[in-house]
Amino acid sequence: MSREEIEQVEKELDEVLEIVQRPVPVKNTGREETVSLQENLQENDPLQEEMQIETEKEEKEEKEDSPESAAKEQTAVSEEELDLEDDIENGYFHFLRPSDGLIAAFFVPVAVLIILFAQRGIFPFGEECFLRTDMYHQYAPFFSEFQYKLKQGGSLLYSWDIGMGVNFSALYAYYLASPVNWLIILCPKKFIIEFMTILIMVKTGLCGVTFTWYLDHHFEKKHFVAGVFGIFYALSGYMAAYSWNIMWLDCIFLLPLILYGLEQLVQEKKGLFYCVTLGLSILSNYYISIMICIFMVMYVIVQVILYPSKKIKDLVATGVRFGFYSLLAGGLAAVVLLPEIYALQATASGDFDFPKTISCYFSIFDMIARHIGNVGTEIGLDHWPNIYCGVAVLMFLLLYLGAKKITVREKAVYCGLLLMFYASFSINVLNFIWHGFHYPNSLPCRQSFIYIAFGADYVLSGLPGIERNFLETGGVGVLGCHYLCAHGRETCG
Repeated sequence: MSREEIEQVEKELDEVLEIVQRPVPVKNTGREETVSLQENLQENDPLQEEMQIETEKEEKEEKEDSPESAAKEQTAVSEEELDLEDDIENGYFHFLRPSDGLIAAFFVPVAVLIILFAQRGIFPFGEECFLRTDMYHQYAPFFSEFQYKLKQGGSLLYSWDIGMGVNFSALYAYYLASPVNWLIILCPKKFIIEFMTILIMVKTGLCGVTFTWYLDHHFEKKHFVAGVFGIFYALSGYMAAYSWNIMWLDCIFLLPLILYGLEQLVQEKKGLFYCVTLGLSILSNYYISIMICIFMVMYVIVQVILYPSKKIKDLVATGVRFGFYSLLAGGLAAVVLLPEIYALQATASGDFDFPKTISCYFSIFDMIARHIGNVGTEIGLDHWPNIYCGVAVLMFLLLYLGAKKITVREKAVYCGLLLMFYASFSINVLNFIWHGFHYPNSLPCRQSFIYIAFGADYVLSGLPGIERNFLETGGVGVLGCHYLCAHGRETCG
């Protein structure tokens, strides 16, 4: 080959290499990227593609197994939860603020009662009044006598105007000791019945407010849905059956505050709030407070189990702290408690006839049916508990049991306490103990409000993000209809 031919071949090779290495414009998502023809040829090679896929797969697995990847995944889940909460609070229900739950918890129960009064023609919607059973025979005369003594300066120790004479201090301790009742001095005598009716409405609304407040602080986050459960508590079957027992209502709306105080005592070692609220409850009505005190013993054990301490001395300190503040609460109410104890010793109530045999009133399945809204309330001699607080609470129990964020220990403790309540409704011995070592004369299972508060509390803990679905179904409206339809007759009968 001649030299010229060789040069010609070299020139052609240079031209080919120049073409191969020339950049080629490629369009991708609106941008122009440059890739070489060599790279394109490599990409079309099946062997190269397979090797590249294997390499990428290995790199992906290594990244997924790394701690950084796990942290990113956890962060992503947390961000999703926050996005859900923001969507509920600021987006989907932007017109509802968390603080609106407290307002709704007060005014919805009051509005329901007003509707019932209008339906029944109760003053000012008619000529009827709210007085029923013992309200007519006892409570109204007691309030009238109390007002007379306050205005005329009569003795609070004895009264000649009730029966043939009565120990008024003992009567006051059970029926009239609520500090709110002293407002009757501002009420004209002819409006005493209306004053009592207004007190019932206000105390019913306060039941919703205090329970909502407790849920907000118990879960350390305000949600409007807490107000929904506050409405459940205020419009429960217990309130439908016993709302006319005006002297009990103070303890019912104080219970959520006492629960929070006890949690504070165990977890933060602060007992003042617990002491004051429990003392106020004992002062208002010592009888219902007996049931609260029994439950407090159980609940402090629950708190110790759920928040265990590694040191024995801390456990002992919690027990001592609980005993001290509980006794101090009783001491705060001693001004009415001691005269009442002395007066009871002179009556048949001072004797204890503990049951000698154990019997059951009904099965646990029959009690579960008491959660249904169309089941009538019981205020007679039968032992049925009034535990209706919305069918949704019973349905949400399954969500609580299935919630992964709740520990097995917590579920076991709470479910054990739940079964204990069911047993106390049915077994005669437990029923005897709950009612101050006496069998109730009608008005059965007077401790049912504690079960309602406790049940709604732990069920709500298993409902992260349920607010949207619940509000979409109009849960408040359904509850109001249940209350009006199922309990209207019993409340105002």
